[in-house]
Amino acid sequence: MSSLCTPRSDYYELAEMVDSLGFRNLLEGRIPKLFYDTRLTDIKRRCLNKHAGHWCNGLILRLLQITHRQWTYRNGTVHLKGPDGLSPKQTQALVQRCEDEDLLWTDPSTLLDDDRYLLDLDFDDLGDGTAAS
Repeated sequence: MSSLCTPRSDYYELAEMVDSLGFRNLLEGRIPKLFYDTRLTDIKRRCLNKHAGHWCNGLILRLLQITHRQWTYRNGTVHLKGPDGLSPKQTQALVQRCEDEDLLWTDPSTLLDDDRYLLDLDFDDLGDGTAAS
């Protein structure tokens, strides 16, 4: 963050402290006490009727919400199973395997008699139909 401030800025020391703390620690809600001190100075200078502690609590809450949303997104993309029981990554791997091995272009004569009806289905109509519950 110090690269965003000039050394003469009121916030340069705070930015350097955040840099030394690290981005991960910041997103986990570990903020330097200097945040409180800086906000307190700003409140007094602007004659505001606010409390620096409440501002810091709100900042930590918002930082933790970012971390939680990232975690939720990752869990959804890695662990969430679709209707076929596969994760999105597994589904993509299966589709890629089918395309690579030409499994989509099966010789009709190699199908079992019970499965040949599948060749006569119009899959566009199936996709437009309603789902049975």
